[in-house]
Amino acid sequence: MNQYTPGPWSVNTDPNYDLGDPTIVWGPQGPGHGAVAYTFPGGLLLPDGQRQKVAANTTLIAAAPELLEALKNLLEVSLPFHRRTDEVGWTAIKEARKAIAKAQGEAP
Repeated sequence: MNQYTPGPWSVNTDPNYDLGDPTIVWGPQGPGHGAVAYTFPGGLLLPDGQRQKVAANTTLIAAAPELLEALKNLLEVSLPFHRRTDEVGWTAIKEARKAIAKAQGEAP
């Protein structure tokens, strides 16, 4: 399993760091203590529409640790009660397992 920086992660909103550039994802200690991702260095210089899209992508990336844990927890608690034997139910379980493996750097 890949060792990623544990969450929570947050999008930069601090004007003291790169003027509040919303394309920086900070680790659990917050601004100035190590970025975990830069989605587009100098994002404040982008045109409005493009800047909004990059900021939305940054927000999604910042949510990644919580999304991964939530998916793992959901899969763990739902499997014992899973009564659905149709293809749709098992496809959803396979997709969840594949997404977890991808996030952890494992072969799906």
